This record gives sequence, C-alpha cells and structure tokens, in this order.
Amino acid sequence: MLQHEERARPCTLHSKRDPNMKAPRRPACRVVPCFCLFFVLLFSGDLHAFRLGNTSIIPSLALYGTYDDNVLLRSEDDPEGPIVDDWIGRILPGVLVSRREGSTNFSLSYQNEFLLHRELKEQDVKGSNHSAMLSAAHSFGERTSIAISDRFRIGTEVSSISEVGLEDITQLGILPRSGDYLTNGAGIQVDHALTRRLRLSGLLDYQYQFYEAVQQAGVELEPKTENHLGSVRTVFSYAVHPRNSLMASVGFSYNDYDQQGRSRIYLASLGDSWQLTESLSLSGSGGIEYLEEENELEAATTTDTSIHPYAEFGATYGFQDFRFLFSFLYGLEDSSGLGTTVSSRSVRFGVDYMAWERFTAHAYGFYSKSKSAGQIEGGAEQDIESIQGGGSLDYRLQSWISARLEYNFIDQDASGVSGGSYKDNRVLMGFVLSIPDRM
Repeated sequence: MLQHEERARPCTLHSKRDPNMKAPRRPACRVVPCFCLFFVLLFSGDLHAFRLGNTSIIPSLALYGTYDDNVLLRSEDDPEGPIVDDWIGRILPGVLVSRREGSTNFSLSYQNEFLLHRELKEQDVKGSNHSAMLSAAHSFGERTSIAISDRFRIGTEVSSISEVGLEDITQLGILPRSGDYLTNGAGIQVDHALTRRLRLSGLLDYQYQFYEAVQQAGVELEPKTENHLGSVRTVFSYAVHPRNSLMASVGFSYNDYDQQGRSRIYLASLGDSWQLTESLSLSGSGGIEYLEEENELEAATTTDTSIHPYAEFGATYGFQDFRFLFSFLYGLEDSSGLGTTVSSRSVRFGVDYMAWERFTAHAYGFYSKSKSAGQIEGGAEQDIESIQGGGSLDYRLQSWISARLEYNFIDQDASGVSGGSYKDNRVLMGFVLSIPDRM
C-alpha cells in the first residue's frame, strides 16, 4: 500500500520566486533527445519492436501542440482568478515492456509528459506528469486464473488528464483544479470455475489519492486532500446458455477522506449479460446500496445512514471497422479530489470508426449529475453537473507513425464546491509514434 511521505511529495506548481524576474530557460537536454528520436524514426524504413526471446520492448513518443482556453480551470465566478488561455507544447516519451512465459503474461509501461507553456512560462508555471502501470496474469489450469495491476501517477497538472474521457482518474468526470498530485491504484482479481456453468470471481481494489492545496494570492481556494479508498466484491455467474449468464454480486467499500470524514458502502445486486449476436452484447444489473457516512465537523463527529438504488447497463456493438460502446451508472461513487461520497448518475459513450485503411475517427461523450449522498446536518452539500466530450482524427502515415487532430471540452456547473464551475476547450495537433509488435 502506498503511503504519502515527504520523500514522495511532489513539487509545487507555482514557485515562490519574484514575479518580476524572468523565468529561467528550461533545460534543453529534456527536449532535444525527443526531437532527435523523432527525426531518426521519420527517415527510417520498416520498424518493429525490439525482441529478446519472449520479451518485447516497444518505445513510443507523442509530440503535441495544444491550445487551451482555460489552462488552470479557473471559475468564471472567481474575479481574483482570471481565465487564462495558452499554447502548450507537450512531449510524451514512453516505453512498454511485455513478456509471455507459459501461462503467465507480464507487462510494464512508463510514460512521462512534459508541458511547455508559452504565456504562463513568464509566471514560471511548468508541468510534468509521470505515469507507470504494472500488470500480470497467470492461469492455473483451465479453471483458475489471477490478475494483478498497479497504476501510479505523480505530477503537477491534474487537469491535463481530462483528455481521452477521464477513465483513468475518475468515473464521474469531476476533477480538482491544477495542482500537485499523487495517485496509486492497486487491484487483484481471482476467477475460479466451480462447475462447467458456475463461476466465482473475487475483486480487491485499493486507491491512494493526494492533491496539494490550491492557493492564489495567499488565499487557499481548495484544501489539501488525502484519500484512502478500498473495496472488495464477490460475483457469482451462472451460464444458463452459452450466450447468456446470470450474475449475483455483493460488495463493500470503505472510503477515508482524511479530516473530512469517512463512508462505508454495502452493495447487493443481481444482473444478466447477453451476447445477442456476434456483433452486439448487453449487460445490466440492479440492486441496493446501504451507506454509513461520518462527517468531521468542528464540534464533533456526526453520522448518517441511508439506502440508495444501484443500477448499471452496458452495450457494445462492433461490425467490421465500426465499434460503439455505451454505459449507464446510477449509484454511490467517490468524487475523486473533492473528498466525499456522492450519489451519481452518469452516461458515457464512445465510437471508433476506421473509414479507410489509414484513417481512424474516434468520438466520446460523457454526462454526470452528482450530489451529496448523506443528509448530515451541518455538512457541506454538493451538487455537480459535468458535461464532457470530444473526438480525434488519426491518419497513419506509416505503420509506426500517425498524425492526430483532437478536440476536448468540459462544461462543469457546481454548487457547494469552491471554484467548481468552469468551462474548458482544448484543441490538440501532433504526431504519435509507436513501433508495432510483430511476432
């Protein structure tokens, strides 16, 4: 379990240096190697991954220019924090190492993102995000399998992760504003076939989230947040037909929001999954959630209990070069950097279409409506509506390089959350280099 220590604490986003002094020039040693690699690959012929026996090593590099009309996610209602737009250069080198040994699969990926601002560099604003993911899976015969994963992030720009649909940072789409952060999520899943039709799955997940306080002109806009989130879930599935399975699930979640309080969630649900055709699959479940919530007030700790409905639905359709995904969720969720449990309903969709051999289009949309789950007297009530969407066009120049044009937007309206209402539009253009893994 990752614990926050001083040695792991990220640096601050805004330095304390004299604002009248010009920002020092950034070290060229970070940028030049990336461009050198780009031009070497550009004039190379057919490329493929490096292979050492069963191990493959796949380097990657993305070079982007982004225009953002609200870089720091400042609220339109905050007169002390003007809306700042900027051009941002982004350099993302990365590497993926994977290995297959018998019944075991292993992979390790790492990516670093350098953000080079044009206007905000005069305020010595700079960003860097590090991301690493470890995963391993092993099969014990035909009946039992185990999979583990760990995702680690550390950096200075939480808001930059809002691209690609926010799936890796929060299900709700609610983000804290730009600032230092550190997150780590670890999970394990075990599947065991009790009989030919009956299968048992167990899932255990833990997340650590740290978000530094957001300050402006000596005023704290958002407090420091440190969360510990854990959950365990057991799922029984029974195959009544090769294309249809019934599911029963029970689960428990414990969320510790540091000095803001804690919550416990008990879940019971029933569901079904259908493979209607070779192209269309559906899944759905419904149940109830029982919430026990504690809120740390100035005088004492107050508690509240409540019962909430739970429902989720998903659909996947794939046909030749077209793929469509849709999901709906109604239930209790963690609101990420805001440090509280909310009752939320959300809808998400994604579309991928390969119109021609070299041309790929992607679009996504997301809507969530969330409010405070408990009814604790004196507690802060939060009501957040978030609308997000965007799309991208990729043209494959060669097997290892694509040109990309991308657009993303966020429109968030929040009450009871300091600075939680903002709009943000981003246009991104650049190149993605990833050497294909050819067996």
